[in-house]
Amino acid sequence: MYPLRNGGTPYGYLLAGVKTTDTDRSSTTPSDDPHMTVELEASAYYEWTCFFIRRSDATTSTLKYGFAWPSGATGSYGFTNDALTAYDEAFGAAHTGSLTTTEQALKVIGTIATSSAGTFAFQWSENTGTGDSARIVKGSYITVRRIG
Repeated sequence: MYPLRNGGTPYGYLLAGVKTTDTDRSSTTPSDDPHMTVELEASAYYEWTCFFIRRSDATTSTLKYGFAWPSGATGSYGFTNDALTAYDEAFGAAHTGSLTTTEQALKVIGTIATSSAGTFAFQWSENTGTGDSARIVKGSYITVRRIG
């Protein structure tokens, strides 16, 4: 398979950040996941996917999650799982979700257009500070493919 090209610029290459270990958090302040980050180029257009599995010892635990992107970036994303319906969301504030079970998976897909280079990262924290740590597990990932 050959990389896609637009003029002399190769497109289609895949960047990935894959969790190699579980991460637990009890903080209510979202921060970058230590594994799920990628570096983006300036003046580029990307499609991306974030898949994560979260676990908690308590079904009342809630998770706050969102994304950090380079300054000036624009885009949109949508997500679906067994507790949420799919919808488009412009870049903005972090989202919250309640665990209905002690384990739940979520897949988020979107696009991002950059004006400057920088880090694109999955950010998350415990939402309500219940004292029950939230966990994002090994094997969760973020992938980004340049398409323009």
